[in-house]
Amino acid sequence: MRKFKIITRSMSIGLILISLWFISQAPAKIVTHFNGLGTADGRGSRWWLLLMPAIVVVLVELSIGTSRRQRRSNGMGTVDLLTPFESKGIGGIFVIVIITIGIMLQQIGWVH
Repeated sequence: MRKFKIITRSMSIGLILISLWFISQAPAKIVTHFNGLGTADGRGSRWWLLLMPAIVVVLVELSIGTSRRQRRSNGMGTVDLLTPFESKGIGGIFVIVIITIGIMLQQIGWVH
């Protein structure tokens, strides 16, 4: 459980730090929405870049809580190995972090 918490919380903290760096580099207004054709049709403050990392933090904490409940119900509370659920969770959160970074890069105009 401890390894899972360290890895997932490190990813969410890293994403927050990356988004803060993007905020320092972004123009005053960023793209907040793209239409179906990929054209920007909504703009907002650069602080919108913190929205998706905040959502990732919530997902990380929910997955930690779910893992804790699963471990208790299976009698694995003190075992310090990653369970299959935790391994999949780390992979899923990693994918979400990469997608979030890609979206933020589009929002600040570094990737088209």
